[in-house]
Amino acid sequence: MKILPPRSAALACLLALGGVVLPRQEVLAQLALGGQVTWNRDAGEDGTFGLGARALLSIPLTGLAVQGTADLYSLDCLDGGGGDCTLKDLGVNVLWSLPVPLLLNPYLGAGVAVQTWEAGAGQSDRRGVNILAGVNLEGLVFERFRPFGEAKYQVFQDADDQLVFALGFLVTLF
Repeated sequence: MKILPPRSAALACLLALGGVVLPRQEVLAQLALGGQVTWNRDAGEDGTFGLGARALLSIPLTGLAVQGTADLYSLDCLDGGGGDCTLKDLGVNVLWSLPVPLLLNPYLGAGVAVQTWEAGAGQSDRRGVNILAGVNLEGLVFERFRPFGEAKYQVFQDADDQLVFALGFLVTLF
């Protein structure tokens, strides 16, 4: 039986400990795409539902990720002219996952928002800031398919602030 030198034994212990301590998903799950249903409390008189897409690019071993979202809402125009309006909401956010080893992975984030309102022949754009918090379901059961819930507060310079809730899923590609 051959005994490892102290330096090699220490390296082997560190590698084994890293395999136990570092979550497997953090190392493997770097790109995920998904869909979401959103409810914008402040778009329209009583709020409105929308459909959207989401992409998440994780930065391994940091707890950080870059998230892109796109949502589309169709609602009644409030300007008295009637008809339908369309709201397109795009966002890019930086997320930080709290380092808790649970099936629920809470995160906090901030980023930028760009909205386009279209009504008939008119269009208006606005830019703002997102502040958000959410939770992903993770663990062995949710390695590839991860449901999430999120609350996002959007602050715009020349318009009313908005509160948006999203429920959806992410599918890990690699």
